[in-house]
Amino acid sequence: MNIPEDIPVLPSGRLPEMVKAVDFDDGDPIGFGFDLGPRDPYDLLNEVKNTTGKYVTVVKFWQWWDINTLDESYSESDIDYFEKEMRAKGIDWPPSMIMADRILATTNPCFEEGHWVRTSPLVKFRDNYLFETKNTIYVLTGPGPRKIVSLKIAISFF
Repeated sequence: MNIPEDIPVLPSGRLPEMVKAVDFDDGDPIGFGFDLGPRDPYDLLNEVKNTTGKYVTVVKFWQWWDINTLDESYSESDIDYFEKEMRAKGIDWPPSMIMADRILATTNPCFEEGHWVRTSPLVKFRDNYLFETKNTIYVLTGPGPRKIVSLKIAISFF
């Protein structure tokens, strides 16, 4: 990918990799996501909220990220540490996350509707549209691609 000279490049030189990570045309389409249709996202939010004690966030324009933990930016001991910490918290290794371009509705006071979100790692996935993390259930609406993203890039979106 050629970057025009007038676009600033991050000191790490990873701007092209970051752009590719959020490119919806890149990745494999998967059959996950709830077809919201004309339904109000708050109806769906309330339906899910009534079944859990966690925050609920309804998102669209999402991507499923399988995290590449063989990232050359980290030492083997760093990766071993990350894996040990994740498994101790009940999180599968290697982790998966969701990057969503739009929050439609949320009960989480830290999030704002209309903004983007990158989740923490997946703890449980169910019903082909409920992506559960330690504190939040993300309701995936519409289709989204699945792709492999480096650990360094994934954690840089925060």
